[in-house]
Order: sequence, then C-alpha cells, then structure tokens
Amino acid sequence: MTVTTKKTPAKKKAAKKKLLKPTKKKVIRRLRCKLTDKEKLAAGNRMADARAEVGRLEADLTSVKKEMAAKIQEQDAIMTQASELVRTGFESRQVHCEFVLDYQKGVAKTLRMDTRKIIEKRDLTQEERQRKLDFEGTGK
Repeated sequence: MTVTTKKTPAKKKAAKKKLLKPTKKKVIRRLRCKLTDKEKLAAGNRMADARAEVGRLEADLTSVKKEMAAKIQEQDAIMTQASELVRTGFESRQVHCEFVLDYQKGVAKTLRMDTRKIIEKRDLTQEERQRKLDFEGTGK
C-alpha cells in the first residue's frame, strides 16, 4: 500500500524555489577601468623610457650595420684579389734578384735568384761602360 500525499501550493512553491536557486561563482574578466593621474604618470614614464631605449638600440643598430658593411667590404676585396689570382694564374711578389754588368759581352742583366732565369737583359749604357778605377783597393 502506497500512501500518496498531496502537496499543498506552499510546498510546491518552496520546492520550485529550491530547484531554481541561483548558483554563484567567482570569475575574473578584463574590463575597462579609468586610470588615476598616478597611473597615467607611470605609463608616461614607461613610454619615455621605452622611447629612449629605442633610440639607443637604433644607434647600436646603425653602428653594427656599419661594422658589418666594413667586414663585407673586406671580404669582397679578398674575393676580388683571389679571383684575379685564379684568372691570371700569377701574382706579383718581392723576389731576390741579382743585377749583373757583363763588361765582356757589353750587357746588363737581372737574374731571379729563386729560378736563376734572366728577367731583363739590355746593352750597357754609355755611363755603365765607363768603369771606375779602384785607387783605394776596395774592390768595388
């Protein structure tokens, strides 16, 4: 046997309120807030500091760009010089040589000491043909 009880209107209203009770929870949202004068001043100071830092960084960037441009130019010069060596197959160097006045043959010649090859040969000039006398015995 089941007993059913009839709900009175007051009980129905109370039960309905219990089911429709609002739920609450704490949340954080980003909303607009009016700044105080102190906050505006602080933001202005941060802006001025950031502007000064940008100026310093731009100056550093200019300096670094000039430094890098100089290094690039230096490497370009090395490439140009090396490509010229490759293209021609030789370079000019300081080489020990010997200058010889051959009075018997009447020629002046210059020999490379590293290869002993004659690099220049010409007739003696009138002045070179005039040998100086060695009065002091120095052998020159």
